[in-house]
Amino acid sequence: MAVPRPESVRRHGTLVVVLAAVVLTVVASYFSKAPCFGPPYDEQGSSANFENRHRLVCYSDVQMLWLGRGIVTKTFPYVDAHRDAADGPPGAMLDGAYEYPVLTGLFIWVTSLPAHDEGQYVAWTTLALAPFGLLAGFLLALLARRRALIFAAAPAMVFYTSYNWDLLVVGLTVAAVFAWQRRRPGLCAVLLGLGAAAKIYPGFLLLPLTIERLVARDVRGAIRVAVLGAGSWLAVNLPFTVINFDGWWATYAFQGSRTADLTTNSVYFWGFPDLSPTTVNVLSITLIAVSWAGIVALGWFSRTAPSQYPWLQVGAAMLCAFLLFNKVYSPQYFLWVQPFLVLVRVRWGWWVAYWIIDAVLFLGINRLFHDSGHLASQAAVLGVWTKSVILLLLMVAFVRAPLVFTRQAARTGQAARAGQAALTGQSGAPETGRRCTLLGEGSGSPVRRGAAPSCRARRLSSADPATGREGWRWSRVHRSW
Repeated sequence: MAVPRPESVRRHGTLVVVLAAVVLTVVASYFSKAPCFGPPYDEQGSSANFENRHRLVCYSDVQMLWLGRGIVTKTFPYVDAHRDAADGPPGAMLDGAYEYPVLTGLFIWVTSLPAHDEGQYVAWTTLALAPFGLLAGFLLALLARRRALIFAAAPAMVFYTSYNWDLLVVGLTVAAVFAWQRRRPGLCAVLLGLGAAAKIYPGFLLLPLTIERLVARDVRGAIRVAVLGAGSWLAVNLPFTVINFDGWWATYAFQGSRTADLTTNSVYFWGFPDLSPTTVNVLSITLIAVSWAGIVALGWFSRTAPSQYPWLQVGAAMLCAFLLFNKVYSPQYFLWVQPFLVLVRVRWGWWVAYWIIDAVLFLGINRLFHDSGHLASQAAVLGVWTKSVILLLLMVAFVRAPLVFTRQAARTGQAARAGQAALTGQSGAPETGRRCTLLGEGSGSPVRRGAAPSCRARRLSSADPATGREGWRWSRVHRSW
C-alpha cells in the first residue's frame, strides 16, 4: 500500500481545517441571529423577538426583508414588481422588487418557498448559502493553503453569513479566480458576469482582466473575455428587462436614490453631513472614476514583465476604491474584500487590522441604533474612519503586492519537454530545495536574483505560446503564511 507523502498529507489536512472552519463559522452565524426569531409568530410569520435586534446584536437583512420586501408572499421577483418613488427616498419596493440584482433576487425567492416564518427563512437561507462558503473556502485552500483561514475563520463569517446574501457572490468570484489560475480566462469572465448579476462588484474585475489580455498581446482573448463576461450578465438580466423593465430597473433606481444617512456607514454622512444628495452622488461617482483610472495606471507601472498585468491586484484595489468612495458601505461588504486578502500577498497586519475594525464598526453601529450612547457613537465613528483609512492604503498595497499562487503553466512541444526535464533534474545536476516556477505567471512576483550562485536566473524555454515572452527560471521555494 502506498504511503501518503508528507506534502499530500499537509495539503489534505489544510483542506479539512479550512472547510471545518467554514462550517463552524456558518453555524455560529445562524445561532448568532437566533435571538431575533422564534415564537411567538404572528399570522405573517413575523417574530416579536425582532424588537431585540440591536440590543442583542442579532439583526439581519434576511429576517428584516421577510416583511420589509414581502418575501412572505413568495412573489416571483421582478416580473410584476415596481418601485413607488413617492414613498421615499429611496422609495418603496413592491410586488417582488428588490434592491439586489437578479440572481440574488431569484435566490431570495427560491429559499423562501419552503419557509413559513422568519426563523425558517433564516435557516433555509443559511443552509443554501453554506455551499458557496464551502466552495470559496475549498478553492482558496487550493490556491493559498493555510492563508484560506483568513477567510474561513474570520469573525466576519460569523457576523455576515446569515446577515445578507453575499456568500453567493463571494463563491462565484473565487471560482472565477480559480478558473483563471487554471488558464480558463473565458470561464473566469463568465463567472464574473454571473457574479455581477448577483452583486455588482465582480463586474469591476472584467476591466483589468480584459487589460491583462491586451497587455499579453492577445487581442482576440481580450475581446472574448469582454464578450463572455457581458454576455453571461446579459443572459441573466435580459429576460427580466423584456418582461418588465421598470421592475428590473427598480433595483438600480432604489440604489441611486439612497441618501447618505446613518444606515449607509459612509464617509459622506460622518464627515460631510451637509452635502446635498445630488452633490454626494456626483462626488461619489467622480471619486470612484478618478481612483479607478489611477489604479489601472498604477497597475501598468507595477508590472514585473512587459507582457504581464496584475489584473487581480488591480481589481482588488478597484473594489477598495468603490467601498471607500461609494455613498453606501453595508457591513457585510467586508466579505467581498476577504478573498483578496487571502490571494494577494499582503502582510498579516492588514487583515488583522481589518478584522478588528470591522468588528468595532459592526458592534458599534448595532449599539448606536439601540441606545445612541456616547460609547456606541465613538465606536461607530472609529470604525467608519479607520475602515476608510485601511481601504485607502489597501488601494496601493494590493497593486504593489504579488499573488500567493502561480498560474498553471501552459506548455507544449519542446517547451514542455524542457520544462519537464528541468523539474525532474534530467537537464543537469539536481537542485535540492528548489523548484522551477514560471516567472511572474499570474502573480507578477519577481524571482529573487543573486540569492545564491546556483539560483541565478536561467531561461529554459518559452512558456506562453500566446506571447512567447515568459520563461522558466529557477527560484528558491518561497513559503509564506
